[in-house]
Amino acid sequence: MIDSPMHQSSRKATARSIRSGVAGAAIGSTAWLLILGLAISDPLLIAAAPVLALLTIVGAEGIMRRPERHPILTPSLFVWIGGFNLLFLNLYFEEIPKHVAGISTGKTPNVRLLLNVMLASIVIGGILMFFSRRRQTHQAQERA
Repeated sequence: MIDSPMHQSSRKATARSIRSGVAGAAIGSTAWLLILGLAISDPLLIAAAPVLALLTIVGAEGIMRRPERHPILTPSLFVWIGGFNLLFLNLYFEEIPKHVAGISTGKTPNVRLLLNVMLASIVIGGILMFFSRRRQTHQAQERA
């Protein structure tokens, strides 16, 4: 395969796009923890949000450094981000106020169940995606 300057440039742009997506997912999935921590004055949550975001970014960067691991990036993020959101949602659900700064949080009796189903689906989807990609990799290696 020819590794032309144009191909290298395209690869770098793709890597930047992936890094930007990971950073967005990391920040977006932990922002609610920071806001909740500030709303209920919980230093653990205030500290947990940036730590989890940083762990997400560093973990993804570690995966991206080894090309043979690229196929597990998305499933890993699904499991990691879905998992810690599931954990914190259930640990702190009762402490979530109905309003923060005059804005409704949408906390209703059924919302806990719906959020758990959604987050569990994300985690399960990540696990299924991981095994699907693993099987595809093994099939490709057997053909080679």
